[in-house]
Order: sequence, then C-alpha cells, then structure tokens
Amino acid sequence: MDYTQIIVGILSLIVTICVGLITKQLVPWLKEKNLYEAAVIAVNAAEALYGRYKGPEKLEAALEDLKQKGFDINSKIVLNAVEAAWKELDRAMYDSGEKYVTE
Repeated sequence: MDYTQIIVGILSLIVTICVGLITKQLVPWLKEKNLYEAAVIAVNAAEALYGRYKGPEKLEAALEDLKQKGFDINSKIVLNAVEAAWKELDRAMYDSGEKYVTE
C-alpha cells in the first residue's frame, strides 16, 4: 500500500489549518491599522496586472504600491499583511474554481 498520498493529504490539511489559524488571528489585528485594506488593494491590483505565474513581479508591484502609500515595506508587519492578503485571494480563487491544485 502506498502511503505517499495519505501523508501528503495529512500534511496539506495541517498546513491549511495552520495558515487558517494564523490568518484568523492576524487579519483582525491588521484591519485595525488599515494596513490590511491597503495590502488587499495592492495584491488585487498586482494580480490583475500580472496574472498567474508572475509571483516575484506581483510581490514587487504590491510592495511598491504600499511604499507609495507611505508604508515601510521593510517592516515585518507590512510583509505579513501582504502575505495574509495573498492567502485570502488564493483561498477565494480556489473556492471559485479559478485556481486549482495540481498533482
């Protein structure tokens, strides 16, 4: 019996739960600072401009947008906000069927 698929499935579930818990705690705190809304706008704009498979370019564009809005893009909080916004966008894309997991 091949346990690879089972192990991959369990690890995927654990990662999903961890990301969900982190996002659940991080997103409300960031929303209080208006940083999260700015990050969501920057991430969605970068996604619209570059599309899929252009991760580094999208990250650079999102960070540049936030920098122009006065945020310190070297701050861990700003980077966490961008990551949380991207995770939320990814989740929405998976839920809508626009994006899917390849095996």
